[in-house]
Amino acid sequence: MSNNTFVNDKLTIASTQSDKSLKRLEVFLRPTEKNEFFRFRLLWFNHEGSNRKVPYIERWIHQVWEDDSNGKPKLNEIICPVSRHVAETWPAGNPYDTCPVCKFANMNFVTFKDSSWKDKVAANNSKTFKRKYDLVVPVYIVSDPCYSNNVGKIRVFRINDSKVGDKFKKMIISKSATEQIFNGGKALDFLIRMDKVKYERDDGSFWTKNEIVQMGFTNKPYEIAGITQEAINEFPFDDFFGSTPTVADLKAWHKKYCLHADTDDIDFDGLSDMSTTESVAAPKAEEPPIPEDEETDIPAEFEDMDSLADSTESLANDDPFAGLPPELRADDVETEDAPVAKKKAKAAPATDSLDIDDLLAKAGVDD
Repeated sequence: MSNNTFVNDKLTIASTQSDKSLKRLEVFLRPTEKNEFFRFRLLWFNHEGSNRKVPYIERWIHQVWEDDSNGKPKLNEIICPVSRHVAETWPAGNPYDTCPVCKFANMNFVTFKDSSWKDKVAANNSKTFKRKYDLVVPVYIVSDPCYSNNVGKIRVFRINDSKVGDKFKKMIISKSATEQIFNGGKALDFLIRMDKVKYERDDGSFWTKNEIVQMGFTNKPYEIAGITQEAINEFPFDDFFGSTPTVADLKAWHKKYCLHADTDDIDFDGLSDMSTTESVAAPKAEEPPIPEDEETDIPAEFEDMDSLADSTESLANDDPFAGLPPELRADDVETEDAPVAKKKAKAAPATDSLDIDDLLAKAGVDD
């Protein structure tokens, strides 16, 4: 059992994977009615030996869904080496160039583009295997409107939109400057709500997406007796969500899920030898480079595709809030009831501004 230490410092800008385990450690945010919130107490503790200086873990991941032996969907994921805590000690050179899963996603994007946006297989591969933003926040669950059995337990919730992640970081920095918002002492609770947001396409049709639409804090601090040293010692936050993959781990994940080259079901002894002469080793093929970002003429209806190139701006900068105004207002992140968002076309935008979810829906490859 690891030892963790509560942190009660002010948060400042300067300071700023089995399936069974994942289900046990995570609370899944779901859409709720208006004024019905997930209510959490934010936790900040440091794992023994950890150099983490913030209460959350910010990373990039690759994910894929597959059916288990019982036919139930399960999520398999691996941390991408472009994540800051991995990149700092990555032994295989530049992590942007050496991640095999990023290479696979980018090459499929190039194939999709070269097909004049018609190759649905390449489009789906690019969407499925591109790296995704992931902000992981440890919390004590005060109220879960969707699953009451979570109440009183320590879990994490995750933000997978970098813009929402930046708003969350700005909010807790602002609030912690004047109020106690962490751990079990006399502090405020954190509120968050998800809803279905409707988007309108240019052709008048609609698609919906579950999004975080409101965040904020209560205004009456109080103590929570259930947040104890023993409870956080039993929660493997850094070990699980802040782990570092090896080059071999990434190659094996890429081989299994990208290339479907798993050999567990092959009977090698039962294979027939069809050769009549002695075989020799084939020369090693050079891997094609990751394509450079470039300006390209893209049909206007495809202008909102997610970036498939280096979408790591918020993690690569030592100051994650560079460029933000000095007034850090918590109410900036609160929104009205899930509005209909109208996407507007732009003339000849860059490749990394496309929204692949919307593009695939138009091409008939909806989830």
